Amino acid sequence: MVPDALSCKTHHSINLMRVFKPNTTRDLERLDIEVVLLSMMESYLSSLPVQPTLLDEIKSAQVDDLEMERVKMNISKGNALGFYEDDQGIIRFQGRVCALHKIGLSTKILSEAHNTMYSIHPGGTKMCRDLRQTFWLNNMKRYIANYVNKCLPCSAIKAEHQWPTGELQPLEIPT
Repeated sequence: MVPDALSCKTHHSINLMRVFKPNTTRDLERLDIEVVLLSMMESYLSSLPVQPTLLDEIKSAQVDDLEMERVKMNISKGNALGFYEDDQGIIRFQGRVCALHKIGLSTKILSEAHNTMYSIHPGGTKMCRDLRQTFWLNNMKRYIANYVNKCLPCSAIKAEHQWPTGELQPLEIPT
């Protein structure tokens, strides 16, 4: 049987895998990263899993929060209208994740919605509309407005809608 061109490619051969230092190999295995060698001089990383951690952080913050404990008690009694606990243990209000007013967590949510390359500094109205689809937070619009007002790139780009100070010169009409 004659080998074809595809079966002769060297980067599919497992025998060409380099032996790394034990610490590096262990770290790569822990991160589920596979190193594939194209040749003895070239290699690339493969199988890098990406998992969102924001929901995990919200879930762990909800466990420690006294207000969320009160909501859980009301859910069990049937007194919390619109609130429920999903199958992952995250408290939701009308299908939206209940975010907390903890400084690091709410700031992280707002910065993800405002500063990422996908959103590119939207204004407060668009940011509020986008976040309301996924998250629920008391006084969300106020927090978003405060966050956008503190954003330096946004304040530098804003157009000034006022007349310049000083006396206005009368317009001269050409004759």
